[in-house]
Amino acid sequence: MMRQVVKDLKAFMMFYTVLLWTCSLIFSIIGLGNIENLEKDDGGAQKLKLKTYPGVEYQHMPKYIRHFITMFRMSLGDFDFGESTALKPFDNYWFWIAWSLSVIVTMVVFLNFIIAEVGNSYNIVNEKI
Repeated sequence: MMRQVVKDLKAFMMFYTVLLWTCSLIFSIIGLGNIENLEKDDGGAQKLKLKTYPGVEYQHMPKYIRHFITMFRMSLGDFDFGESTALKPFDNYWFWIAWSLSVIVTMVVFLNFIIAEVGNSYNIVNEKI
């Protein structure tokens, strides 16, 4: 039964991964979680004021993986807005626009499609039994 459900969800999970990757690239362009920008702007003074700066748990990962994990967490409803406080005002406006669109799309896609596909797979397996 589990094998059949995973087989049925394969196309959806590929679509979802591409969607997450696209949204994470948008946040990468905005500069979300770029701790290096804090050091360049004011000599690291802003970074030193923060005891734990946003995204510190991902600091040793490549940026593209960092943003993908952050986007995956956002799509599941784990919202951490600490990284947006380090953005410049113009980038912060674009962050909120991109955040609103990406969370709505990923949550709607993830929640609705996964429930519909799992329900459909369950019906198929139930008919076979």
